[in-house]
Amino acid sequence: MASRRNRRYATLATILAALVLVLVGTRIEWRSLLSNDVGWLLYVAQQMLRGDILYRDIIEINPPLIVWLNLPIAWLAQITQLPKLVLLRLAVLCIMLASAALAGMLARHSRTLSTPRTLLLAVLVLITFPFSYFGQREHLIMAFMLPWFLVAMSRMEGGELPRWAPLLSGVFLGLALCLKPHYLLAWLLPLGLIAQTRRSLSIVWKPEQIAAAVTMAGYAGSIPVFAPEYLPLVRRLGGAYLQWLPVTAHTMLLGNPGGVAVIGILLVYAVARTGRSPLDVMALAVVGFLIGVLLQKRGNDYHYYPAVGSGLLLLGFSLGGPARTRRVAGVGFGVLAGTLFLIACSLAFGPEAEEVRGYREFRQAAGPVDATTSVLSLAPRGGLPFELVNHAGAKWALRFPFPIVPAMVYARELDRPAPVVYHTLAERTPLEQWFVSVVLDDAERIQPSLLLIHIPSTLPGSRDLRLDYVAYFSADPRFRALLTQYCYRGQAAGFWIYRRVANHG
Repeated sequence: MASRRNRRYATLATILAALVLVLVGTRIEWRSLLSNDVGWLLYVAQQMLRGDILYRDIIEINPPLIVWLNLPIAWLAQITQLPKLVLLRLAVLCIMLASAALAGMLARHSRTLSTPRTLLLAVLVLITFPFSYFGQREHLIMAFMLPWFLVAMSRMEGGELPRWAPLLSGVFLGLALCLKPHYLLAWLLPLGLIAQTRRSLSIVWKPEQIAAAVTMAGYAGSIPVFAPEYLPLVRRLGGAYLQWLPVTAHTMLLGNPGGVAVIGILLVYAVARTGRSPLDVMALAVVGFLIGVLLQKRGNDYHYYPAVGSGLLLLGFSLGGPARTRRVAGVGFGVLAGTLFLIACSLAFGPEAEEVRGYREFRQAAGPVDATTSVLSLAPRGGLPFELVNHAGAKWALRFPFPIVPAMVYARELDRPAPVVYHTLAERTPLEQWFVSVVLDDAERIQPSLLLIHIPSTLPGSRDLRLDYVAYFSADPRFRALLTQYCYRGQAAGFWIYRRVANHG
């Protein structure tokens, strides 16, 4: 009787703790601006529903799956007239809750994992700690791959699983790897460990692996059918994109907090580990995710999220191990989780975020902005201009999320301290000619209400922020004619702000 009562209290405590973590995470997201990347992909989905052709009328370098996943949200916003950001956030939250619930269900079939601990750790990683990465592909990848990691741990234990679990986890795994194949080793390394441990390749033919392979093959085959413009675009932009301001492996590993955190996690686990364990599956997943960061050669903060998230799960799962493992892993988990939770509480209940204040000041400087306002932004990164689309409903006047091509073409020059010397019209590469033509065609067709031009940085190490878009585009007489249609309103948040003159429409 006492045992049953204790289990009931433990279940209630787990549910209450999970609710608190969910509330903290959702409050953070609702107090924040939507990520430019996430907002752009939803905008692309909206434009597709209005008849635009992906990769022709909208230029997006990423493969189409992430846009297709946004189509139901865009469709629902269109037919219900409900706020698109609310629907997007609720959809992502539902995915995270479903993944956490699935992880808790799978933990019931594990000899290594505790169901309450697994559930709370999943909620912590997927809902409380994404911060500004909420809704990014990496966020979805972590949620989609988590069930497979737990299935793999059960395979290593030799335990029994419900029939639905392997197949479902395999489909989600396939979707995750379709979103970003860079993280393929987060699947293959644990798979190799299980095969080595069991001295058999039979794990390769399990339903979850077959389901993942079929999902990826089906997706690859669908691209030429449903997005035939993608491959020509990759041929046009791919080579230059791979040269776009790469970051060294040393910087990605030791010059970014995410890289330092992942290395620290792996070192803590190496010290805490007392022998071969199913938790090695998670350790190799962390390694695979970290290699995926290196393969991307960018070192963007959000690229580290799956590695840090799976590493936090690894240390959290280790709290159920032998005494020595618990002590060592507990210190690492406490430091990392405690630091992240303090940041979460500050974001959820502290002063308004600086980016929110910056957006408010930027919008005030830009003047009236509503659904009738169209925005042309010439800047090397998304930044605040696209927030006018996300949060004020403005129209985007470019086929690009931002004009990335100059940063790609002048990548080598941007790494040098000397001033950038821009090509004349006669010197421009075919890629530049195409890019400038697309931008100016969009400007002449849409006649944007607002023209926002990035103010070049003079700080050392600014790389793409050094680009002077006025100097770059002024080589073309069409751009010089465009500028005469606007009056200068001032500057804010690193942008010169121009409004279209009334007698120009």
